[in-house]
Amino acid sequence: MKLVKSIVFHAQFRENMPAIAFPGGVATYGALIKAVGAAVEALRTFDLAPGTAVMLDLRNPIHHTAMMFALALMGLPSASVGTAFVAEKAGFLPKLFLTDRDDTKSAGVRQVRVDDRWFATDAGAQPDYAKLLSLPGFSAPDDIVRYVYSSGTTGHPKCVALTQATLEHRVLGGQAVQGWWMHGPAALNMMGFSTIVGSTVPLTAHSQGVVLCYAGSTAEALQMINLFGVAGLVLSVGQLQPFFALLGNQPPPRTLKFMAIVGAKISAA
Repeated sequence: MKLVKSIVFHAQFRENMPAIAFPGGVATYGALIKAVGAAVEALRTFDLAPGTAVMLDLRNPIHHTAMMFALALMGLPSASVGTAFVAEKAGFLPKLFLTDRDDTKSAGVRQVRVDDRWFATDAGAQPDYAKLLSLPGFSAPDDIVRYVYSSGTTGHPKCVALTQATLEHRVLGGQAVQGWWMHGPAALNMMGFSTIVGSTVPLTAHSQGVVLCYAGSTAEALQMINLFGVAGLVLSVGQLQPFFALLGNQPPPRTLKFMAIVGAKISAA
């Protein structure tokens, strides 16, 4: 995928800058690309044919992003499940299901347990940018890169395929139309990887060299906002009320911009 290769290329000039932050840790751009390289090597052992779909359920956002980027560089479409449903309820059955959980069941799907060793590299090693940039990626604009999910009007998850052309249009178009929320040093995403927004935000943020923060709760979100100087917050409308309730009489930072997601619609404040 061209967007991921662009991120890999530009990471050479941002190696020591933070790329992903969450309450469990921080990864620089250099560390993220090294994790991508390690994930590529781990995936090679499965000898997956181009176009083979792989489903992810990785709770560590650094691991999830690295695996998503690694799959895209190898020309393997990916999907991310939410915690509320398992693989067989998510719209399609992939060939491989990678999870860091011990209690996930996926009938009819090969399930493999992922741990920190999948992303480990020598501390002194440099990212192999040339090797990652030489990977095949996706060859055609209509190649499916990601499967994402939307509850729509029924409340049941529905699977939507995003092609290479669609993703690039959404990311590059989003930078042009809604790029204001990425102009600060950091952005905070509270949408799951299984959603359209949750899939495109990492591509958008890391294309622009900002640090992308994640939080598991409203309280953690406020901590990340204050710690990293978050300028843009992406969340669902349902998450707005508890966020403002926790603020109480304290106003949010004046530089903070909100992007609230309502189904397929986006509203900004």
